[in-house]
Amino acid sequence: MQEAKEFRGIPWQHSIHQQENSPTNILYDHQRVAYATVIHSSESYVCGAIALAQSIIQKNSTRDLVLLHDSSLSPQSLVGLRSAGWKTKLIQPIRSPFARKNSYNEWNYSKLRLWQLTDYDKVIFIDADLIVLRNIDKFFAYPQLSAAPNDRGAVQLGDHGD
Repeated sequence: MQEAKEFRGIPWQHSIHQQENSPTNILYDHQRVAYATVIHSSESYVCGAIALAQSIIQKNSTRDLVLLHDSSLSPQSLVGLRSAGWKTKLIQPIRSPFARKNSYNEWNYSKLRLWQLTDYDKVIFIDADLIVLRNIDKFFAYPQLSAAPNDRGAVQLGDHGD
């Protein structure tokens, strides 16, 4: 069934099909989609990434989970991440030209490597220190780039040194 929608004045369409095991019951035709996160510089977010993967899986998402990482992760951490459901991809980190040396955000530009996930039509990036509380597969239906701001009032698990 084709359903016409409008998003901020832009018309768009997508197909809706019933899928028994998905709480949203939405499957988007011919799209390869994934949730992704990035770990760089240290192993401090490995446990958070494992919790993130499990929170997505427990909400009945069957979408790919892709974790981009640099060489700072140990083989043991990679085994744990893969066991949690992540498909891991080694990346070259990108240094932020504005960060101080050894600051927490020195390699944050590594997130730009997400644009190299060309095997996917859509990717939802989620920081590795977050968990998903309900199925969010419906966000793959958004017709264009979307983003949510950092909410400093929300709980953050990582030590950001600020």
